[in-house]
Amino acid sequence: MTLQLDAPPNVLGSQTPRIWSAPESASAETYEAALRIAQIARIDLDEWQKFVLRHALSEDSRGNWAAPTVGLVCPRQNGKNEILAIRELLGLFVLGEQEIVHTAHDQTSASRQFKKLLILIDRAPEFRNKVARPYRGKGSESIELKSGQHILFKTRTGGTERGASVALIVYDEAFELSSSEMSALSPTSLAVDLDQEWFTSSAVDQDKHRNGVELARLRERGLRGTDGLAYFEWSIEGDDPSGVPEEQAADPHVWAQANPALGVRIPVDRMRHKREVAMGPREFAVECLGVGDWPRTDGAVEKIIPPERWAACADVHSRREGRICLAFDVSPERSGAIAAAGFREDGRAHIEVIEHRRGTG
Repeated sequence: MTLQLDAPPNVLGSQTPRIWSAPESASAETYEAALRIAQIARIDLDEWQKFVLRHALSEDSRGNWAAPTVGLVCPRQNGKNEILAIRELLGLFVLGEQEIVHTAHDQTSASRQFKKLLILIDRAPEFRNKVARPYRGKGSESIELKSGQHILFKTRTGGTERGASVALIVYDEAFELSSSEMSALSPTSLAVDLDQEWFTSSAVDQDKHRNGVELARLRERGLRGTDGLAYFEWSIEGDDPSGVPEEQAADPHVWAQANPALGVRIPVDRMRHKREVAMGPREFAVECLGVGDWPRTDGAVEKIIPPERWAACADVHSRREGRICLAFDVSPERSGAIAAAGFREDGRAHIEVIEHRRGTG
């Protein structure tokens, strides 16, 4: 028997993160400018969004960013992209940042933020009158100001903006951010004095996200309270999304710990529908409760199949017959493998690795 909990109408999401750390601030001037940007863009900020902006946009005694790196981990649909929109508008129309790059792991997500920013700019003459033109070409969407400043919206690739001088880089959906993408993008900001990197994401699930190590490293820094990093995480306690007790997963007050927009942007009934109908228990724990299955960051790999058991399956005399299926894969370390699969005369499956080399040539 499953206990159904009826959420009181006043259940609201927590406006402060369960985990957070940020450097000491000497000035809130840039934060105040961000609030003015939100007012012009007609964005009604929740208190949790103001909390993130206040600590992420703080300055030290020399007028530099107190937090050159910002990390925000929060379940989907709570309003992370509104925070990013304000930060990007701030860079364009207040800070005078010459070049901003917004990256996402797929083109749909990058295009969505491009369209969101265009709508916000179009509704405010203070912004719209400073725009030279938007470029709408798929894969190279951007907005250019009359001053020559511009913001580019792209998927992450090994060659994204290599050699450019970028004042702000956004890694949206950082649960899919590989080490090679990081190494290609990070040097772009070295040529400017005041640069900032933002990482936003929901929690990493190793079963689904193959490139979650970089975000896991950032999270570890946030847990340590590393200087130069402002880190914010909305989640419930736990490190095993498959082990969340049913009574916790069904409790709206638990949902509120991980979802700051619960009861405001996210109706309680919608969250209940996700848990009972739309998602399995593990997916709900990751996507809605922020319980990540975080990968190791020390380079060690936990083997799903013990090597000795794998070796025992080898049949050096096996031969495939008839049609085959070929597969090609590239590891995060950029080694390539080609495999073939088919059937033998006795009907059993035959799988073999044809080539496995460093590189992709």
